[in-house]
Amino acid sequence: MDGVVFDVPALQYYLHNNPKERLKLSQVSFASEAYGFIVSPDRSFLKNLDIRLLEMKENGKIKEIESKWLSYSKRKGIGNRE
Repeated sequence: MDGVVFDVPALQYYLHNNPKERLKLSQVSFASEAYGFIVSPDRSFLKNLDIRLLEMKENGKIKEIESKWLSYSKRKGIGNRE
């Protein structure tokens, strides 16, 4: 096999857990997708969830989580792809 196209987080997870494999994650990205939550609009916690997510976006916590868990680094198998 010369290559595979799949979700980046799943490939990163595989590479992290199989460091002896002679595989590399390409810098090429075919698509970018946002993450979301499905919540019934009548749920009492929805407003609080929205507020907390906005706070996390503003204070950089979401970027921190993305960097730690959703990106790739040759050095550690996790971190930035760049």
